[in-house]
Amino acid sequence: MSTQTEQEQIEELKNFWTEYGKPIFIGILLAITVVAVWKFWENRQLTNKMKEAQNYQMLVIAMSQPIEQVKEADVASIADQLQQVNPNSYYAQYAKFYLAKVAAHQGKLEDAAKSLQVVLDKPADKVLEELARQRLAQVLAAQDKIDEALKLLDAPVAKAFTASRQELKGDLLLKQGNTEQARTAYQEALTAAETAKSANVVIIKLKLNDLAKEGA
Repeated sequence: MSTQTEQEQIEELKNFWTEYGKPIFIGILLAITVVAVWKFWENRQLTNKMKEAQNYQMLVIAMSQPIEQVKEADVASIADQLQQVNPNSYYAQYAKFYLAKVAAHQGKLEDAAKSLQVVLDKPADKVLEELARQRLAQVLAAQDKIDEALKLLDAPVAKAFTASRQELKGDLLLKQGNTEQARTAYQEALTAAETAKSANVVIIKLKLNDLAKEGA
């Protein structure tokens, strides 16, 4: 049975707060700060996601129009806004691809190359990296920069993209007048396409047949 008086209990409580009051106060303050920061981060993430969704919706609307009616400046504005929210997101990189397509359609190959280079520098994944690489090579070739385009295609390639990469190399080498090297590239493309059971097998065989006729 406790023999403490009320005064003794008050003194014990005072001593407890004197000894532990400050650490407890700091702990509570830290907990409140962590929760506040977390809530701020959550709200910011939600706001960014909403902005991304709105801008991507605007991009989809632009893409649904005939490309002749699309204004490059409008697409560039959407792409810039997506870049500001998250430059490495799929939304931002899809916008860059479409911006490159619009620019190329309007004959602005330098602008198209810049958009594709942005994706290639920091791709969201390996698929977008390869897509950006091959499209940039095509744009460079259209600018008569075939050596630069071929150098771009010399980078290591995943097995899944070997057929399309080698087929494109064949196209560029043929354009450059290097028939034998083009034939070799097409052969490698055909082997890879047959292994992957790709639909491109027929097209690659046609290109090889055309080369055979030219050499006959």
